[in-house]
Amino acid sequence: MSQNALLFIPDISGYTKFINHTDVEHSRHIVSELLEVLLDKNTLNLELAEIEGDALFLYKLQSTSTIEDVWAQAKKMFIAFHEHLLLYKHRRICDCGACLTASSLSLKFVVHLAPIDFIEVAGRKKPYGPEVVKVHRLLKNDIQNSEYLLLSNETTSALGLFSGSEKVKHYETKYDFGPYKYSAIDISPLRSEVSVIPKFEVTKSKVELLNFKIDIAASLDDVHEITSNFAYRHLWNKGVDSISYEKDKVNRAGSTHLCVINGNTVEFETLDTGQERRPLIYAERTKSAPFASQLDNFYVFTETETGTNIELTLFATFKKYRGWAKYLLRLFMKRNIHKSLIELKALAEETGLQKLQAQVNGYNE
Repeated sequence: MSQNALLFIPDISGYTKFINHTDVEHSRHIVSELLEVLLDKNTLNLELAEIEGDALFLYKLQSTSTIEDVWAQAKKMFIAFHEHLLLYKHRRICDCGACLTASSLSLKFVVHLAPIDFIEVAGRKKPYGPEVVKVHRLLKNDIQNSEYLLLSNETTSALGLFSGSEKVKHYETKYDFGPYKYSAIDISPLRSEVSVIPKFEVTKSKVELLNFKIDIAASLDDVHEITSNFAYRHLWNKGVDSISYEKDKVNRAGSTHLCVINGNTVEFETLDTGQERRPLIYAERTKSAPFASQLDNFYVFTETETGTNIELTLFATFKKYRGWAKYLLRLFMKRNIHKSLIELKALAEETGLQKLQAQVNGYNE
């Protein structure tokens, strides 16, 4: 038996087809994060029918929602979406295609009010029928701008238009089911309501503790990715028993991860180096290092004729007994870091990023 339902599709667009494995991996994580952000702002208690690539197919049965509720829902999701994109713009540590272009992603909504049926697939009930097909067809339309709220003819007939309807434009497009009328409003002006993300203020610790340099016969982008991606950290960082981090998120300024080092849990935070051009810089900070109140690791990646040079400098801040603390910390870390960089070099040169990604993500080359 058919039931009346509000069908609601937020759709992310703007990514091109990436070929580079790092771009593909990071774009997947970024879209996953953004879809989670949209679901977190689901104030209408919509049910998730399906994750469809870069879109969510949501619905609500016997909806009593008003047109103002629909507008408020789209607005909340839109603002949260663009606030999250600012993290990639201001706190990214990677210059792959996916991370560089994340801030140019856009969001549109398609809303349809109509009776639907359900079909059971693998024990799950899913919306089914011609109206489900119709709402997906409406994703392809004659609207020129990239960010909008599209309301089907049935939606506006039942719920009317919200205040500010003078800004709503009306369209008619020929589909395979015949000519169809719908309305839409440009929602890009809502970007003015997006909160500014505060920039990290980073001050290096006072004492330069250790400095290392190593040449690696691999591309700068690959070496940077192997170094900064937590998925590979345990493969080269000597003394690390295990590492925990948010696996579905791209590492950026403010990200944290926990390393178990010789049985002790140490928390690291990724820093914003303010570096947007090459040489690339990647930095981490911990406040739980032995003998120091703060320890910063700064990796500088420079492109060379044969590949990449890494210069790793450690800076520390000591509470007291600075001389003894500095000596003990240097002694504690020097051998492990030297071995770690040798392992990193071997991993980048002998295994390579593409094989590493295949091993970690389980896809074929």
